[in-house]
Amino acid sequence: MLLIIKVSIFSSVCGIQHCQRAGHRHLNLFQATYYVVVTFSTVGYGDFVPDIWPSQLWMVIMICVALIVLPTQKEKDPINQFNVDICYEL
Repeated sequence: MLLIIKVSIFSSVCGIQHCQRAGHRHLNLFQATYYVVVTFSTVGYGDFVPDIWPSQLWMVIMICVALIVLPTQKEKDPINQFNVDICYEL
């Protein structure tokens, strides 16, 4: 599950940084990572925003992917399954 989270954050950072090169506001690696973490944690401060539609579309797609993939990975988590088995035995 940790690998999936790292891959989704890395691809989001690379994608938003690449898409923003065509926009008015260029993001460096730290700013792109900060933006992705804040967006994925649903805080969304608004200090960094994508200003062109490809960047906005990229983040909408990545948020949808995260909302679909992460819950399915949590269901496959062996620790979570162990806790469920203990509850059923009691």
